[in-house]
Amino acid sequence: MSEPISPERLRRRATARLLQKVQHALPVYVLVQEGAHALSEGAEGWHRWLAITEVVVSVAVLISLAAAFKEHAKHRRLKTAPHLHTGIDWIDIFLGALCFTEAWAKYMENGHIARPTLVLGVVMILFGLFGGKYLAWRRERFGR
Repeated sequence: MSEPISPERLRRRATARLLQKVQHALPVYVLVQEGAHALSEGAEGWHRWLAITEVVVSVAVLISLAAAFKEHAKHRRLKTAPHLHTGIDWIDIFLGALCFTEAWAKYMENGHIARPTLVLGVVMILFGLFGGKYLAWRRERFGR
């Protein structure tokens, strides 16, 4: 069995995970801009619902990321190890919703179903729901 992981290594892993989530959240800027533009132009029907969804999902991603950064900064400041999260990861769930919103926007724009984006959305939601349980199982079984 391997040795326990040091608090500093846990903090570095948490930083890497958070930066990875930020990478997936980069389309937030474009989606919120497109949604706000469509709402200001007076979009109607499905286009209005798409614009509202773009803004709401983008804000949800930004709020969940801000909460994660706040929690991460607290652990860095106090030099404590972050809690090994085994519950639902809301950032991943909102990022999955962001992928679905992107796919919907592409479909409304040119009639193309963005299958890779839809698969990524499903995977992100599954990670959000079950990723912590998987990591706990892996840690229990392999000690990492």
